[in-house]
Amino acid sequence: KAPEEKIGNVEKLLAEVALAISEQRGRSVKVRFQHPPIMLEVPHPNPQPIRWPRVSPNGPHEALAGRGYEWGRAVDQIVKLDKSPHTLIAGITGSGKSVLAQGMALSLARKTSPAECRFMLIDLKREDLVPLAKLPHTVEFAGDPDHAMRVIESVAEESARRRDSHGKPNHRIVLWIDELAQLPVDGLQMLNSILALGRSQQINVVSATQHPTAEIMG
Repeated sequence: KAPEEKIGNVEKLLAEVALAISEQRGRSVKVRFQHPPIMLEVPHPNPQPIRWPRVSPNGPHEALAGRGYEWGRAVDQIVKLDKSPHTLIAGITGSGKSVLAQGMALSLARKTSPAECRFMLIDLKREDLVPLAKLPHTVEFAGDPDHAMRVIESVAEESARRRDSHGKPNHRIVLWIDELAQLPVDGLQMLNSILALGRSQQINVVSATQHPTAEIMG
């Protein structure tokens, strides 16, 4: 797109672009136009699931969060826990939040030892995070509100202890929460203090929600 070209003129070419790609591939291809930034979204000709144990682009204390493509070149999305202390996964039912969280946890566990990184899991539906409970990194799995509160309280207490000790933590804690909206109100309030102080104390929160509202996220 030339600097002086109008967006409307680019959009008018979508049908022609889609037809050209469809003829080349021998099947109907839908092309989407997105702005901003200006880009064309074209389905991959041969989509395959990511075999992350094979590619393993992440390093210690990093989680693989997916793979995108820019001009046909694969670009891995890596969450570095030292630089991005907390992660929010938002999406409607069936959008893949749980699969993303599982993949992040597995890739992190594969490259970081249990001695260096420990998982605390909260899944009040007792569905999506259950498989992660078997990992050697997992020290707590909460499947009911009372247990969830105890887990959050223990992480908050550890956060306060690390803050007051002024020493370097000997291991990272990652708190995984399947659905923020299901937490008790007291749990959400306590979670805010963990979110505020966690980065410098090697305490990370990875949470998912269908409702990313200010009331839930604090």
